[in-house]
Amino acid sequence: MDIKEKKINAVVVKRLDRLSRSLLDFEQFSNLCQENDVEFISLKESFDTTTAMGKAMLRIALVFAQLEREQTAERIADIMWFRAKKGLYNGGYRPLGYISIDNELTVQLNEKHIVENIFDKFFETRSIAEVVKFLNTNGYKDQRNNKFRPDKIKGILSNPVYLGKLKWRGMIYDGGHPAIMAEDQFQQVQEILNQ
Repeated sequence: MDIKEKKINAVVVKRLDRLSRSLLDFEQFSNLCQENDVEFISLKESFDTTTAMGKAMLRIALVFAQLEREQTAERIADIMWFRAKKGLYNGGYRPLGYISIDNELTVQLNEKHIVENIFDKFFETRSIAEVVKFLNTNGYKDQRNNKFRPDKIKGILSNPVYLGKLKWRGMIYDGGHPAIMAEDQFQQVQEILNQ
């Protein structure tokens, strides 16, 4: 906004990759600077964007920054996939009924009964709305101390984590954590949900 309003003369960054590692994003930013006569200065790389050679060198550096970012993302995805195959929890939003200790899921007893109530009540009523009503009327809260919503209940009812399994990128793997629900009850609930 300040660039378009001509409030600044230059953008200074310590390193190029602190501004962007995406060639497309930087190209748009660079064009914005040029259109508004704003200099771009990178202290570490010392690019002179007033010359053709400086602009070319800047683009080459951005290509390598983008390559590094993409390779890092690939390595992380490979590690997460390897961990999932080994049944190890990859972190993220903690499932109700579990707590993460040293990146391993352990049953949290004071939430376990809420999960069991959710499955039992759904099996009894066959209605997510009824489960939500039951939980909120009786003062139950989720792991963030919020009231329950239908989408949250549906997510719990269909989450294989409660069978002692992990889902990663659409695949189900045996987890290294204890199950809260029995296989037969979980499958019956899935059949009801699919109907």
